Amino acid sequence: MAEVDLNSKIRGFLDSAARKGRSDNYAEALDELKAAEALDRSNPVIMYNLGVCYSRTGQYKMAGEYFTRLMAQPTTFVDIVKVKKLLAYCLIMQKEYSTAIHYLDECLAIAKRDTTAMNMKGYALDRTGEYARAVEIYKEILSIDPENYTAYNSMAYILLRTDADTALAMRYAKIALNAQPDNAAYLDTMGVIYMKKGQNDMAKKFFKKALSIQPDSVEIKEHISQLLKI
Repeated sequence: MAEVDLNSKIRGFLDSAARKGRSDNYAEALDELKAAEALDRSNPVIMYNLGVCYSRTGQYKMAGEYFTRLMAQPTTFVDIVKVKKLLAYCLIMQKEYSTAIHYLDECLAIAKRDTTAMNMKGYALDRTGEYARAVEIYKEILSIDPENYTAYNSMAYILLRTDADTALAMRYAKIALNAQPDNAAYLDTMGVIYMKKGQNDMAKKFFKKALSIQPDSVEIKEHISQLLKI
């Protein structure tokens, strides 16, 4: 009976955390999950949800610790590829790109056509200056999913950062933006292209729209600052 009561209490905390998470109230969801953890510290469901909630609240180091603990569990219901992708995301957000690539390679050894893992690896390679390898990853993504607009936008941005073919960057960026005209990242890329071309009024137009969609973006604000200096 005691075990039934314990499981019932844990389920109650998990259900409450799920409701709060659906309302984006992650701080209170964390409180519920911590209460559940106090009852069963080795429960993989609790660990997984704590990792997700810490990630959603920007506490990436803490989230990564839970995902790492979860991977060490001998058996678990959780999809290990999903957990490793979440851990890689937390590492990327902490700028630990090489370690993130290690886990993404482990994911891709299991799920070779996982375009989410591939996009994350491309981003990490870009951030470590391995532009050619990143572009190859994005091309591979598009061979699997020709409508993967993140890959188009990422290739466009790499071409801009490496002072490569601006016309090709424009072509890729337009493919992405035409598909998703309210995507702040794609608008930002177009702004950078026009800034590079010296068409500052057009750049301002795209940056302004991008910032209205994603007002907390540090990257968009940096690009606007660059434009203002020009």
